[in-house]
Amino acid sequence: NALIIQESLEKLYHWSNEWQLTISYQKCSVMSIGRSNSNDCFNMDSNRVQVVCVTKDLGVHVCSDLSFTTHVNTIAAKAHARACLIHKCFISRDAVTLTRAFVAYVRPIHEYASVVWSPCHVNQICKLESVQRRFTKRIAGLRDMPYVERLKKLQLDSLETRRLRSDLLFTYKVLFGLASVDWSSMFTFNSTSITRGHSYKLFGKTSRVNIRHHFFCNRVVNVWNNLPATDVNFNSFRAFKAFLSNIDLSAYLRK
Repeated sequence: NALIIQESLEKLYHWSNEWQLTISYQKCSVMSIGRSNSNDCFNMDSNRVQVVCVTKDLGVHVCSDLSFTTHVNTIAAKAHARACLIHKCFISRDAVTLTRAFVAYVRPIHEYASVVWSPCHVNQICKLESVQRRFTKRIAGLRDMPYVERLKKLQLDSLETRRLRSDLLFTYKVLFGLASVDWSSMFTFNSTSITRGHSYKLFGKTSRVNIRHHFFCNRVVNVWNNLPATDVNFNSFRAFKAFLSNIDLSAYLRK
């Protein structure tokens, strides 16, 4: 509760003073999660810690309602600005050169920690996809092509496809011990007798709210369970990654 948090802050403040490690309280903030926001105030010595509705943690903007609307808007604007700079600053109009620049300088903005914030709403998905859509449209000779044809021409995947693939790759890492995460805290293997599909099927948990339903460990279950058993290769991460690069995931895309 609030009293325990305040006591912890006081202990932290006194410890930092004792070891001459001054805490910058201006960079600290308090955010209440959920609908019933608390009005509790916290202090570090005599300094009030600011109360916020959105905070940035390890490069990801998190809102008090656990949505990532602010983060999606931020990275979409940043990626679009950088994509425009590529067209503006590169003298070469070669499609291969421009595509490589986009992959190196723009796409990482979209894909950083996407397992955490990957959107489920169509409008947010379209906002992110519009960056690549506009960029490819400005490449010489591709303006009149449909977006799907432009991607095939440039040998690119849609950004939504890449986020879904990232979800599946991280699921593999968690289940097979390649990530420092306790898999049992996120997934439950389906123990029912099955006659079809692969042997690593997961149990889909019910969710009362949409935030939980679209959380990583829930949204990935259906796609993971439907991976074709005849083709999927769980022998190594490299083999599984190669398998995903050749499988059609369009049936699971929302846009």
